[in-house]
Amino acid sequence: MTEPWLTQLIGDLEEEFETCGIMGLYHFTWWQQIGSRPDERDLIVARAREAYAVFVQRHPEAWLGWITWPGMEPELARRADPGTELDFILDPDSSPDTPLLVLVDGTEA
Repeated sequence: MTEPWLTQLIGDLEEEFETCGIMGLYHFTWWQQIGSRPDERDLIVARAREAYAVFVQRHPEAWLGWITWPGMEPELARRADPGTELDFILDPDSSPDTPLLVLVDGTEA
């Protein structure tokens, strides 16, 4: 049986992904309201990893890539190297041109 939080999170993420064709990995933590409970950061990241595993299993066509602001468009993403470490945390203090990890819908071409 799937946990209710996971069902809700995957549903929210799929809506975003299907609408945009691209989604920042930070969405896996934002939908859990990271920052509102700093004492639960490890739990939130662990849940993000679990949700990511389920999500990519449901979307095997999705690929991991990099993108910089502005321009969260699938055609602007470049593929991440195999073995790239997943980073679900968006640092609000980082430079606006810092590359972000994204999932890109591989069926959008």
